[in-house]
Amino acid sequence: MNTPNRHMRYRRSVYRKRRIKIAIIVSLCVLAVLALAFVIIGNALGDKVDENRTNDSTSESTGGDTALKDIRMVNAYPVALSEDGSTLATRLSRAQNKGYTDICFDLDTEDGTLQYISDIAVSLGKQQSSPPDLRSLDNIVGLFEDDGLYSIGIAHIPEFGSDDDLVRSAAIGYHSAQISEALREGVDDVLVYAGDIPADRYEELIHLAQEVHRLSPDGVVGIALSPSVLSDSSDIENKELIYRLSLTFDYLAADLSVIGNNSDNNNTSEEIDAAEYIDGELGKMLLYVLQYKMRVLIPYSDDAALTESISTVIANRDIKNVQIMPK
Repeated sequence: MNTPNRHMRYRRSVYRKRRIKIAIIVSLCVLAVLALAFVIIGNALGDKVDENRTNDSTSESTGGDTALKDIRMVNAYPVALSEDGSTLATRLSRAQNKGYTDICFDLDTEDGTLQYISDIAVSLGKQQSSPPDLRSLDNIVGLFEDDGLYSIGIAHIPEFGSDDDLVRSAAIGYHSAQISEALREGVDDVLVYAGDIPADRYEELIHLAQEVHRLSPDGVVGIALSPSVLSDSSDIENKELIYRLSLTFDYLAADLSVIGNNSDNNNTSEEIDAAEYIDGELGKMLLYVLQYKMRVLIPYSDDAALTESISTVIANRDIKNVQIMPK
């Protein structure tokens, strides 16, 4: 009597077990497909992140999207530390009347002779004790501070014209101490000027900036770059060099000061040629000048017409960070 019912219950049990097995298998298949999909998506996202990192690294090493520092825009007029007190005071007054807010001066000559009394130089035997024709730097800086003028010292590094790497290495130690001394005496910033040197020697000057920042953590130090480094924006090696320099120095300067230095005469054609030449060179390096907010260095001239021509060229390029270099 109960045999058919037992068979029916048995078949139902078998069917349920089969359906459960099928459901489990389907679920496992779905989970496997989802897991595979997540792996594929994850790998794709990982590749995208790696690609972005690579692009960011390339962008940084070539100067793209650089995080610029808070760079001061200057309007600097040159004076000479060798001038007597009254002459210097007159020139400072004249500079202010012309609207200049900053003063620049040579800390040393192009051959490295200091223009002020330096304790470092005296200690190293490079300068006699208290030379009568020189003044202390803090005394000179005091004049600028009294007039509310920002002071910019120019430090020449003539040793970097040498092919001897030992000479250049020794110069880094001395000049970093000399620059730090000037900053500690109250000079607001120091521009390192090495002239038109091979590009790889600018790399060595990174060590000088690092040492200055170690000795004077709050000091501001910049570097003048020659047209030969700045004129070709497609040169990848120079592009990477400029970026590395921007990370170490507080500012970069485009050096156009050697143009027109010997044009202090009344020859109108020479005035025009000098201004046009500066405009042409500035056009070649304009990408870097704008990208890094570079200070543009222009020559001083006693010829008012030449000075006016050069100033007009600079203004037409909408550049407001300008330093007239001493003669």
